[in-house]
Amino acid sequence: MLQLVEEASRFVDSEENSLSIKRDKSHKIKAYLEKALPKIKSFDFSIKHPDDIGAMRSAADKVLPDLGEGPEKALFVEDMIDLCKFFQKLTDSNTLNLRLQVVSDNMCRLFHEDNINQRLLCTYLGPGTELIKEPFVNRKRLGKGNNRRVVLDWDQIQKAENFEVVVLRGRLFKGRKKGAIHRSPPLKSPADRRLLLKIDEF
Repeated sequence: MLQLVEEASRFVDSEENSLSIKRDKSHKIKAYLEKALPKIKSFDFSIKHPDDIGAMRSAADKVLPDLGEGPEKALFVEDMIDLCKFFQKLTDSNTLNLRLQVVSDNMCRLFHEDNINQRLLCTYLGPGTELIKEPFVNRKRLGKGNNRRVVLDWDQIQKAENFEVVVLRGRLFKGRKKGAIHRSPPLKSPADRRLLLKIDEF
């Protein structure tokens, strides 16, 4: 948590529309998720009060499969809670919507910006979110269905690693008109899966 807060402090008052923070990968959490992935179902939870954090812990514990092999599931739940607390500090908002999602399609393969305030993404398994900074974007081609015309230099695409925290500012953030340009990486095989945590500020 301290690492996240320290690296995010410069972001709060900046004009940047995205932030990426690499974290050490937890091998225990990863091992649990790789085994549990076939049984994991998408999980949604809204946090509107400080007491909701405890309720989220209980709800996540009930939804996530219990493999009975040790504390790995509890470590994963606590990691999600830590990211919620971090995002609350970063956004100064007590109202968050959380979604843990198993991604099995390429619906978000086009580079785009979100009509949101701020969003936190963390990919635990599979390829991570791809970002492209403003100087390398042709905004006139957004929404036209052709990534090749949006991205001016493909070597500049930033690919998030597993456990890396990505914060995106959208078009609604303090009235700004330019949100972070990003996409979900296309899956190479119908059998591929991503496990993605998404937290939205409201």
